[in-house]
Amino acid sequence: LKAYDLDSDSSISYTITQIHPESGNDFMVSENLGFVQLTTLSELNYETESFYILRITALDEGGKTGQTTIRVLVENLNDEDPVFSQDEYGVSLSELTSIDTPILAVMATDADNNTNNAVTYSITGGNDGE
Repeated sequence: LKAYDLDSDSSISYTITQIHPESGNDFMVSENLGFVQLTTLSELNYETESFYILRITALDEGGKTGQTTIRVLVENLNDEDPVFSQDEYGVSLSELTSIDTPILAVMATDADNNTNNAVTYSITGGNDGE
């Protein structure tokens, strides 16, 4: 970001207002090497907030202001682990149980949104007499 003031060498100060979500202080704006830098102040998480709307105001020494709006889109990463509905499952079977008889259903959910929340299952151990 950079604001220009056509009035001589007037210095410009900047402020930021977070429009969406209304409460929060997730970003800051600061001058650095002649341009304005937008910096995050908190960890962003798509599942909590998928976008932010910020208003940047530039103020010159004469009290004149200019504004711009920035929309920050948060990318959805696969950052949540699947969680099973139970910590442990158990079942008792008769030795007369037929082959291909369903014996237990397990369920896991993933807090990620969209395509990152698909859960696949595999048996990785336990078939060795333990």
